[in-house]
Amino acid sequence: MPNINLVAARREEKRQITTLSRQLFVGLIASGAILFAAIAGWGIVLNSQGAQTRELDAKLAELQPKIDRIEQRKKDIAALKPKVETLDNARISTLRWRAFMNVLAEATPSYVYYTSVTTAGDAANPSVSLKGMAPSNAIVGELSQRLSKNGNSMFEAVETPEVTNSSAPEDPVQKVTFDMNLYLRKVSLADDIPATGSPRDTPNTDVVSSAVKP
Repeated sequence: MPNINLVAARREEKRQITTLSRQLFVGLIASGAILFAAIAGWGIVLNSQGAQTRELDAKLAELQPKIDRIEQRKKDIAALKPKVETLDNARISTLRWRAFMNVLAEATPSYVYYTSVTTAGDAANPSVSLKGMAPSNAIVGELSQRLSKNGNSMFEAVETPEVTNSSAPEDPVQKVTFDMNLYLRKVSLADDIPATGSPRDTPNTDVVSSAVKP
């Protein structure tokens, strides 16, 4: 009887070992399949990314000439910028002095003479010094008022620091000499040049930058 029980126990142990071995084998097969699927999936992802990378590289190679042209245009624009600024400054200066001469010609009575017209300051904010002769102080005051009115958008200030009587009492024609300073407003590329004043139908030939005798 004890021998029969021992054989049954051995058979049960053998059956359990066989079952466990089968379970381990099936688990090993399943783990291998999962690992293979993971490796295959990762390979597909890497292959897809590689294809996208190659496609992007091809597009970049196709666009590279255009990118190079854009960079060259930027360099050309940067090289031309100083020339453009110089031309713009020259244009502003030309328009400003043209407008100034129009205002001066429009405001100057025919019996006022200039002996000199000189400039000072820099190109952005110059001033003009006028020296001339007029019949009286009142005429000089009238000239100053006309300049202030006609050039109100051009001048910061119009000053007449000195008026001197330069004729003797017995002279048949009385005259005074005067100094006048005109301070122009600062202008930039974004500003419009004042268009005040326009040449008269008969230009005032007394407005000159050299000495003129009455």
